[in-house]
Amino acid sequence: MNPSERLVNQFGPERLRALGMVSVLAGSIEFRLERLIWTLSKELVEGNKPSTDTKPVSFLLENLVNLSEGITQPELQGIFRRWIQIAKPAFRCRNSILHGLAIVYSNTEAEFITNTRWAGEQRKRASSSFHANEHTLGLLSSIFETLLDSMIALQYYLNGQIELESFFTPEYTRSMREQRSIANEIVDLAAAVNHEKY
Repeated sequence: MNPSERLVNQFGPERLRALGMVSVLAGSIEFRLERLIWTLSKELVEGNKPSTDTKPVSFLLENLVNLSEGITQPELQGIFRRWIQIAKPAFRCRNSILHGLAIVYSNTEAEFITNTRWAGEQRKRASSSFHANEHTLGLLSSIFETLLDSMIALQYYLNGQIELESFFTPEYTRSMREQRSIANEIVDLAAAVNHEKY
């Protein structure tokens, strides 16, 4: 067995499935995020290179932050604010998974670390990590499901296809607040573990 096969096999089918689910959901969100930005900015992209082309998700999220500040409807602005507050830590976790070094500790615990400074090199971005086990991957998948579902609902609303309150009920808004708290907990899990706060 070669090293790449050994590394992948250490994860096992269930964790690989969970990692794949996170990747698929996050990719779908990035695709729709770009189009949501076009809608809000009224950017005409047909036949043109969009301002969002080749930009990382961090740029797209900051773009959405700026656009959402111009929304005059308080309820809609609040939904966008909550969405962004969930998306930022969730995509930091996703970035650690997709761009990080995988360290498998056991058949149930692994960590993905980005921007390491093991050779004493300087990095533009701070190091970050994501602890991947069945629980945290399940939470992250659930967060991305919420982000995707609510993004599609926002697009439907902006296109005049649904009423805002038909999807964003008080119960759903409460659920988004919970997802925001969870996203902030799992993105800082490494620091929390190191400081024995988790």
